[in-house]
Amino acid sequence: MMVCNWILIYTHWEVLMDRISSQIRRENWRRIVQECNNREPGITKKEWCRSNDISVKSLYYWQRQFRTLVSGSAP
Repeated sequence: MMVCNWILIYTHWEVLMDRISSQIRRENWRRIVQECNNREPGITKKEWCRSNDISVKSLYYWQRQFRTLVSGSAP
């Protein structure tokens, strides 16, 4: 019985840490997307990404994720 309780506690802990990790990652990318959207006029997204060591593919992926969340559709 004691082992079973520890397994449940460990599993719950893993799920909790995954959620926290996902929230931190999402918040970090939200900040990155906002910074890119507020870049200086005349600088393309690709140029901004290159100068900030950001993957263009990742930026576009997260822009799409946030756009989907705002529009109310499931990601």
